Amino acid sequence: MRCAACGKTIPNDSNFCNYCGKPIANNINQVGVPQDCAWCSGRGKSSGFLIDPACPACGGKGSVLVVAPPKKCALCSGRGRKSGFLNDSPCPACNGTGWAHIIK
Repeated sequence: MRCAACGKTIPNDSNFCNYCGKPIANNINQVGVPQDCAWCSGRGKSSGFLIDPACPACGGKGSVLVVAPPKKCALCSGRGRKSGFLNDSPCPACNGTGWAHIIK
């Protein structure tokens, strides 16, 4: 079968794509576990300012729903940011949440 997200060929019994890491909806029982968002540290805002807009990674909720068992993003090690000193760009794999296999 093919992954709906990236189009690569994957084994028929796969729960996640071996290439992009996205869950295969037909094959997985997606039990969600809420986890704190890495981008905003669970605050729901991008920084500590009072007039700060909602966190772009979690939509202002402060948490994200993750497929159980929760696993930190392998690319950013759960930081939610690209590696580098004072880099304020979200990780392209987890979109800043810090978690792998987000349930949307």
